[in-house]
Amino acid sequence: MEMIEASDHELVVMGRDLDRVETRPTTIKCELDLTADLSKFDVLDDYGRGWTWIHVAAAIAGAPPAILNLVNVKGTEKLVNKAKELQIERFILVSSITIYGTQYEGQLVEDTQPHPEYLYGQTKLEQEDILIGSGIPYTIVRPPYIGGPGDRNFTEEIAKRIERGKLPSFSREGHITYVDARDLSRAMIHLSQLDEAVGQIYNIISGHTTYSQFSQMLADRLDISPPFGPRYPYRVAMVLGLIGELATKLGIKTRISRYRIRTMCRQFVLDSSKAEKAGFTPQYTISQSLDDWVLSRT
Repeated sequence: MEMIEASDHELVVMGRDLDRVETRPTTIKCELDLTADLSKFDVLDDYGRGWTWIHVAAAIAGAPPAILNLVNVKGTEKLVNKAKELQIERFILVSSITIYGTQYEGQLVEDTQPHPEYLYGQTKLEQEDILIGSGIPYTIVRPPYIGGPGDRNFTEEIAKRIERGKLPSFSREGHITYVDARDLSRAMIHLSQLDEAVGQIYNIISGHTTYSQFSQMLADRLDISPPFGPRYPYRVAMVLGLIGELATKLGIKTRISRYRIRTMCRQFVLDSSKAEKAGFTPQYTISQSLDDWVLSRT
């Protein structure tokens, strides 16, 4: 939002929870212009022709299946139908690289065949399909892990595990592809103004590194020395992941699964050359992003 406010565009923000916006631990201060829930959506009649809509709302991975479907699929369908009715200028959808699944390694390009393995990724792919089939002008961006100032999800989770000495490592070294939220915002603004971006999908990244290097970079900023947690042979970890999945089916809460382990041990790079050819260049390195994240946390 800070990036859009700094541009020449008028910004209207719609969200469900005003209190959450006002208490975000970040230097970005904003308020909701429109309060609405995607499950009960029926607004935006005044923001049609000439407007660009940026859709970033979603129920996150781990939410109950009914909520994932209600918000991510049905909610997006409502937004897209309203956008079509109002003949908006452009619909920008923030999708996710979870649609690719974890079976691929090496370079992941926009044309890589989607293979989501869990419901969250499936609903993000359904979002894309709804938009692509709508006939309205669209651009889709697929970010990887999102970080930067105020991040309470990916970076915060790893930081807490490091601080508690519970960040696992594995005999198989995985890769992390990462985007600073400010770069993601810059990419969306840039692409929204390009005619050539209509009907296109773009991977957006700030950089990539290994799982262990990212952990070390974050630990250095937290002034914590290794080891950060237990180390497992990859095959043993996968067995533990299977046990975790079985426990979940029995109603026992656990965060371990084979999918999470494959995600942490996966050797891939998200190819962003398409966005670069369209004129987008990331501004923040992973190191700079982590510096700013730590400042926003304190």
